[in-house]
Amino acid sequence: MYSDNAKDVKTEICQNQYGGTIDIKYTFEVPSNIEKRKAQIVDGAVEVHIVVTVPNHKPVIEVKLEVNNYAKDHRLRALIPTNISSSFSISDNQFGSIRRDVVDSAIHVWEKEGWDERPDSIYPMLNFVGLSNDNYGVSILTNSTREYEIVGEGFDTIAITLFRSIGFLEKRRCYADQVGHLGLNYQHQIPKCSEN
Repeated sequence: MYSDNAKDVKTEICQNQYGGTIDIKYTFEVPSNIEKRKAQIVDGAVEVHIVVTVPNHKPVIEVKLEVNNYAKDHRLRALIPTNISSSFSISDNQFGSIRRDVVDSAIHVWEKEGWDERPDSIYPMLNFVGLSNDNYGVSILTNSTREYEIVGEGFDTIAITLFRSIGFLEKRRCYADQVGHLGLNYQHQIPKCSEN
């Protein structure tokens, strides 16, 4: 589901001598839990409030995001298009920065080698992730989220995971190509990031 499915959209644009601000509020209508998602019943909601500030004095776009989540068993991500097609990303870790392929090369060998889980290209980060080419680059700096993926037809969009609202740490047979288990089979008493 993408924000083009949003309801109750309210936008306010302000500009002064110091920069511009866009204040955006909307509501996603989503299934309230995994069972409703399977049945394609949309009966939950996620309220989003975004404030985008573009200062005149520095080459940075500041984004503040506030979310009220009323659904379980889903992930919310922000997709940031960069127009930089790339085969790799750069992000930070505890000891410096790391270059990662946008598609994990193990995807081509995991079945032949008998792995229990299919590898994916969702990676951890601490404070930043970026894409670049010979002319310019785009980086996302955050003090909250710690997970990203490079997506899009040309691998030119940075997908930042804002949160996961889950009831189980592991779901058995989530994917057709899953061989073993994904994580621990443990149920949370109250799913994280839910106001139900």
